[in-house]
Amino acid sequence: MTDEDPFPQLTLREHDVLRLLAQGLSNSAIADRLGLSLKTVNNNTSSIFTKLNVGTRTEAAILARDRGLTRPDQRSTERTADS
Repeated sequence: MTDEDPFPQLTLREHDVLRLLAQGLSNSAIADRLGLSLKTVNNNTSSIFTKLNVGTRTEAAILARDRGLTRPDQRSTERTADS
């Protein structure tokens, strides 16, 4: 497996949102996990759908999983207990 970014068109934050979406989290749960407002996550989700040319969360999640974005070693800006 290569270290190339499977979604170079996405920002780092959009990668985080997509990874959590693919794990089955709701937008509200993603907002809580990343320390963002729900509106920001909604906007990120909409942008992800447009950039990936998908229409549903399920399509986005499948694409993310197929391209390995849900692997634990993927780069993340997710908040930790220390942040």
